[in-house]
Amino acid sequence: MTMQPSHEITTHERASGATTDPGPIRHFLVIFRRRWRLLAFLWAATVVATAAYTFSVPRLYRPQAMLEIRPETSLLASDPQDPAMQASRDLWDNYYRTQESILTSATLHAETLRALPEPIRKEYETMSDPVGTFSAQVAIEKVRGSFILKVGGQYPREHLP
Repeated sequence: MTMQPSHEITTHERASGATTDPGPIRHFLVIFRRRWRLLAFLWAATVVATAAYTFSVPRLYRPQAMLEIRPETSLLASDPQDPAMQASRDLWDNYYRTQESILTSATLHAETLRALPEPIRKEYETMSDPVGTFSAQVAIEKVRGSFILKVGGQYPREHLP
């Protein structure tokens, strides 16, 4: 009958902190030491691919403006059941939606297109639907829970002076 070696940690090993398991960090270090060429190649390939993508994508200019459309009075009332305050709040919500619809209207976009500098306007005028193309580039974002609208767009860098 042969005796199997015991893999249990003895009381002395537990008290001294000495164990045979080197820990997960040492395992990773051993793997990194063995595979450093592969890891260096993957890192370099990632850097080269990122640089190639960054320099090949056309540069865009994204202007943005924040418009705050809100009442001049406080929106907080001392009495939440005050009907006058609720009516005022509904009025300003309606006014906010009206301003938003004006900013997205084709009429405003057509007037804005006419006010653009000549070289930029000519590019739009050569298209089949200049106002529709311009409108597609204009983005209007609503900031949730506020009376703020963000108006912006994306344009190629060659439009800059």
